[in-house]
Amino acid sequence: MALLSAADAAETVAPGAAFGHLERAFELWDSLGEGTVTASANKGDRLWQAADLATSTVGNKRAVELARSAFEVGPPPLGASWGHERLGRYLWAIGQLHESRIEFGRAAELLSGDEGAEAALVFAGLGQAELMAGNYAAAERWCAKVFDRVPTPADNPQAWTMARRVLGVVKSYQGDPENAVVLCQESVASAVNAQVRALAKVYLCVALVDAGHYQQAINTSLDAVAEGQLSGLDQGFGGYLDSLAAESLTRLGRWVEAGTVLVRQPVPGTLPVGLLRVARARAILAARRGETDQALIQLAEAEAQPIDGWHRTVLDATLADVHLALKHWDLAADAAERGWESTCSTSALWAARFAMFSVSALVERTLDQRARREPIDIDATISSLQQRIEVASSFAHQSPTGPQRDASAHLAHATASLSRLTGSDPDAWADAAAKWTDLGDRWMTAIALLREAEAAVAAGAADRATTTLRRAHAIASELGAEPLLIEIDAISRRTRISIEAPTRLVLDESSAESLGLTPREAEVLTLVATGRTNRQIGTQLFVSEKTASVHVSNILRKLGVNSRIDAAAVAQRLGLS
Repeated sequence: MALLSAADAAETVAPGAAFGHLERAFELWDSLGEGTVTASANKGDRLWQAADLATSTVGNKRAVELARSAFEVGPPPLGASWGHERLGRYLWAIGQLHESRIEFGRAAELLSGDEGAEAALVFAGLGQAELMAGNYAAAERWCAKVFDRVPTPADNPQAWTMARRVLGVVKSYQGDPENAVVLCQESVASAVNAQVRALAKVYLCVALVDAGHYQQAINTSLDAVAEGQLSGLDQGFGGYLDSLAAESLTRLGRWVEAGTVLVRQPVPGTLPVGLLRVARARAILAARRGETDQALIQLAEAEAQPIDGWHRTVLDATLADVHLALKHWDLAADAAERGWESTCSTSALWAARFAMFSVSALVERTLDQRARREPIDIDATISSLQQRIEVASSFAHQSPTGPQRDASAHLAHATASLSRLTGSDPDAWADAAAKWTDLGDRWMTAIALLREAEAAVAAGAADRATTTLRRAHAIASELGAEPLLIEIDAISRRTRISIEAPTRLVLDESSAESLGLTPREAEVLTLVATGRTNRQIGTQLFVSEKTASVHVSNILRKLGVNSRIDAAAVAQRLGLS
């Protein structure tokens, strides 16, 4: 039949068109008599083909209907175990999680244990199901079964590709995102059609974000969205991919672009997990901008979705991250605790993230309690949080290449946060700022810098405090991060540090000579003109405060003025620029 031939021809490059051909063929199929050639063709196989196409084109609800109809026609083409695994996947995608677990269980029960390469697709599918459930070790075991039977993509490209991407995300969560990126790239390269390639790119983008390769994640996801729009796959994968691009743009500080990417979402028929991801990206962006109401609306949208174990972790991280930005310490701590309990022994990556979320929230809450003079056991709190950091750090160091960039940044921030309970450590905050800068997260860099400035003030390092607070202010201003700007302004007023960087004035050589100033005195005068004290001048020029004072006195005498302010005014008139 022409429609079936057209579906086969379009399946690889245009799944949406292929599905349309099959749907029209089914409309005609029932009207034909059983004795015709078309009626005697294997309708069951075609129903399974259509179900697989439906999952990423018109939606998984239709895929479930087609799969159940296929079971009524006869045995699935690749066996009952395969059929139940596929049906379980479609049910999972529409949020019927209990029903999907039943189908996955049936698929596993129907395996005899001595299957060959023909069972690789079932193994790969069950590995993906365990990953979605948050059972990383079980997912890895199923992937190993796949590779035992199909060691190369040529042996069974669909099974190998699926297992490769699943193993990639498992490795990422185990603390090795760089290796995860390689595995997911191999999955993309071996994809046999547009549908498989789109899903492989979703997994690749997850791994890229975990590895801190934000720009590459943006490029890959937006390219995949464009491909999906051409091939009819946008409904299945567009929301998830757009949200990963938007999250990466947000972390890089490109907030306007992030908002632009999210404008079209959610497209009709977006999967529940896609809706969760879109809400996550919007909530984080809104919270960092200071749009509290919008952030809370998006959190409610995220919490309304039926989600699996994997995405429960994503949701808890979203709640912790957003509530921290909104200064809702109790809510952030609760979400962080849930996330910690579910990942502290299973995922090095998530353990580091939740350690930071929980330490940051609990330190802030403790500082509030101390300010209110409420009774609190500071030592017990410090001990408990320090132990959490040590557990997460130990887990991260189990990776073959040591802690990766994302985990390192979160752990450094957690360590610096904990120091606030005993006397904030500017060096710890500088380390956190450097790691966030390396990772590329502008918002988190600014937070670490303002905390470094705060700690530097307490340590008496005024110049350092001024420099770091101004850096934090520059980043927050560039981002349009209203909450950070408010906090920076408060610190500026409290410490009397100007956040407006003064122009560094330079006295030309002829002017210095005409005033009878030595080169060193000319250098000191430029610092006097910026409002530096004798101590600050000494620190910057690596001389004692007394020596700096002598230089200033000599400058005042040579200029014929009585005060530092007058000296600065003279310097300005003589051409400091």
